[in-house]
Amino acid sequence: MRYDWIDGYLLSKPAVEKDLQPDWNWIRYKIGGKMFAAILLDDDDKPCYINLKLEPAEGEFLRDQYADIIPGYFRQALLELSNAGRRGAGRAA
Repeated sequence: MRYDWIDGYLLSKPAVEKDLQPDWNWIRYKIGGKMFAAILLDDDDKPCYINLKLEPAEGEFLRDQYADIIPGYFRQALLELSNAGRRGAGRAA
């Protein structure tokens, strides 16, 4: 994954908790028990998506600007986005 810094960045925020949801193979980031970000792992436990919770207008703006940003993966699409990245850019090579 190209964005190795994201784990440290998310954990640097106040009161963030990190866990692994093994049934989904997601690394989840939560505040007060509510997930706001996730790194989705593939079958080889390598990151393949980053899922972020945000306001609907922000998601629409970002999707309009960047082709790699898509509606949230397995989540309410109006509130989230994912970045699948290009091979070698946003994914583990």
